[in-house]
Amino acid sequence: LLLVEVAQVSSAGAQLGASQDVILSGNWEPHLSEDPDVDAVRTALAERLKPVDDYAEVFDPYKDTSVTPYRLSDDLTAVAADLLHGLRHYQAGRPLEALWWWQYSYFNTWGNHAGAALRALQALVAHTRLDVAEERTTV
Repeated sequence: LLLVEVAQVSSAGAQLGASQDVILSGNWEPHLSEDPDVDAVRTALAERLKPVDDYAEVFDPYKDTSVTPYRLSDDLTAVAADLLHGLRHYQAGRPLEALWWWQYSYFNTWGNHAGAALRALQALVAHTRLDVAEERTTV
């Protein structure tokens, strides 16, 4: 299910990425109070995903092709934090600012984390389905 959810969030981000740039009036983001602390979520995810939390990823296949260590718990929390920030703009009655933030942070942060998590989760699901132990037969 996590694979499906991350794919859906990634799809929404891709739509924002393919859309015309959202430009704020005055080209500045209105101030929000401090974002909620999501460290408890990160810690809970790390504990729940412990056996599969760590994985390797290429951060930018065009500029930085070195393999980088990643964590699913960090990726998922980074995505959630950016989406929550935009949601707070939306709840404050500023939908344009919410769209701007989601689009900007998609390119800057959460798009990469969601994509990396999606690739890791897809690989994990593939391994659980395809890496079957050989059956022993007796003759």
